[in-house]
Amino acid sequence: MFRTGIFSLLWGVVIFFSLLGWGWAALSLLRPRQKHGLGFKAALGLALSLIVGGVMNWLSAVSPKAVIIYLGLGVILLLFFVLRRWRVTGANMAKLFNDFKKDKIFALLFIGLVLILSYQYIVAAYTPANPLDDYQAYFVYSGEMLETGALGAQPFSDRRLTGALGGQSFLDTFVLAVLPYDYLNLFDRGLSWLVLILLVWELFRKFGASRRTAALATGSLALFSAASCNITGQITSTVLLLVFGQLFFEAKSERPGFWRRALFVALIIAALSSIKSNVIVIGFFYFIFYHWLSYRESVSRAEKIVALKSLLVSALAAFVLLLPWMILLYQSSGTLLYPIFGKGFHGSVYGVYALPYSRLTFANLLTLLYNLANVLFIILFFLLLFVWKSLPGPHNDGLRRRLKLIIWATVLTVAAIAFLTAGLSVFYYTFPIVHTAVILLLVIFAGQSENWRGYLTSWKYERVALAVSAIIFGAGLSAFLPAIKNNLGLIGSHLADRQFVSLKIALAGQRISGDFTSTAEERISYQKAQEAVPPTRTALARTEKPFLFDFRRNKIYIIDLPGGASLPPGMPSYQGGEALARYLLAKDIRYVIFAYATEVFPQSKYGDTVRLATNIWISNGAKVTFDFNDNLKELGQSRKRIFDDGKIFVLDLASLTKQKK
Repeated sequence: MFRTGIFSLLWGVVIFFSLLGWGWAALSLLRPRQKHGLGFKAALGLALSLIVGGVMNWLSAVSPKAVIIYLGLGVILLLFFVLRRWRVTGANMAKLFNDFKKDKIFALLFIGLVLILSYQYIVAAYTPANPLDDYQAYFVYSGEMLETGALGAQPFSDRRLTGALGGQSFLDTFVLAVLPYDYLNLFDRGLSWLVLILLVWELFRKFGASRRTAALATGSLALFSAASCNITGQITSTVLLLVFGQLFFEAKSERPGFWRRALFVALIIAALSSIKSNVIVIGFFYFIFYHWLSYRESVSRAEKIVALKSLLVSALAAFVLLLPWMILLYQSSGTLLYPIFGKGFHGSVYGVYALPYSRLTFANLLTLLYNLANVLFIILFFLLLFVWKSLPGPHNDGLRRRLKLIIWATVLTVAAIAFLTAGLSVFYYTFPIVHTAVILLLVIFAGQSENWRGYLTSWKYERVALAVSAIIFGAGLSAFLPAIKNNLGLIGSHLADRQFVSLKIALAGQRISGDFTSTAEERISYQKAQEAVPPTRTALARTEKPFLFDFRRNKIYIIDLPGGASLPPGMPSYQGGEALARYLLAKDIRYVIFAYATEVFPQSKYGDTVRLATNIWISNGAKVTFDFNDNLKELGQSRKRIFDDGKIFVLDLASLTKQKK
């Protein structure tokens, strides 16, 4: 038995070791002659796990036991590769210690980097989740996987349709298989951040940056806070984008054979597409530009044919790898991939729910400009100008071409997302893309003469990299220092946690209740509410914490954004409670669970959203939500309440009250 607060940190290390093992195995198959560090191997383990997750979900084979076995196999693979190469591993460790002895400043910088990473890893593990996004959607997806074997149909969940295919939710089961919901920030903000920083360090060294420069620049990026507001995979996306981005700078002599290269690209692009819908845009541009570069630099006709064949093979392989996730989405929400293969059950199809770009105004432009006034965007803007105006030519045409492709991919993605969201939260939605571009440009400029075939030899490039690193360091430090006091309190509360966990409980498939995301009273309330619904019958739930339901007992449809998604011909709005009841009964949904005491998104608290929101998606969504709440309250008077504890009621839509009769 282990105290969960401490065990969560140790369990994260186990997950990291497993990712290393799986990544090392994939690397041996796809890039056997290439030498890569721990960050690259762990990133490849992430990518492989995302594809394995799709297959396991498709086969309904996800369970705590299956997840633990998968992680255990990864650790065994790691031990095998380490023992097989123990002399090389030992030599690398000895070289690092010798570097410490020779360069005390580097040693201090490296120790500082390790301390920053350790602190941020611990804070990430204990960071509270988002009560809106995570509690009402993303927690449900991971929990449902472990309880039922797969990410099931959620046709009333807008986030299930538009947010992601489910890859990050599978990665989160690595945490949830053993730990309570309290620690679901451990993966993206903790483990993925660790992998990202390791990958950044390796890139600086690969492109020839000095040890001190690499340590300073990597430390600055480690200190810089990511734009994260939920557990949807912001950092995981950045990791895979950075792996893909560095492929642009490989010399032909470094590339593996045709089939290995095509499958490697397919693996990364498919894994990336499974995490978040917004990163599919940048993945598309990276994919197209990467193959255009191969075609552009092909000399002979035969090489050009090979480049085109690589494009087709990679695209087909990526589609096949992604197909299990897409089939699950189609079964849930009526489309293989929103909106590329159709909008499925999205509310806009039925004419009630508005898309953000359906009405653009000057206020949307102001919102966009406000979001762009961020230190990362400003840094990117000046780096773009520097690339465009300062690179020497004509001997630098190869580097200039690559950097401009990265820039164009970034600019086009930001423009596309800005349009699709009408300027709403552009910095958040484009953070992985912008962050990746800044890192790649810094890596190129910080390198010495060997970073790109000996072309960048001027000190001015490294000075630019150091200046940008200093700005990022200052921005990161300004947010880092004020948060220390609160974070130390957060760490203390979790380390003092009296909840206990054991692998025996996890292997038995029992869920562990947490203390931070829910109270004992809430868990009892949700349990009793669900027990009022007959076993195996379907219920529609509109509550703050639907992840507390047992998805093995009943099919629970969550409705996170009312009207955002629903079964055809669309959930009725502005037609009263009776129309809603007829619609649900026609879909064989007889029972409704509603947190009527709070209404989840009450008009009394959020009524000004309709008037003040500049984005039509926000204002229209609020109106539909208020109407949905009113309809459920109306039905609460006309239908039999088979459970009511003063906070949550359960309605039997087929049973009228005596007054209604």
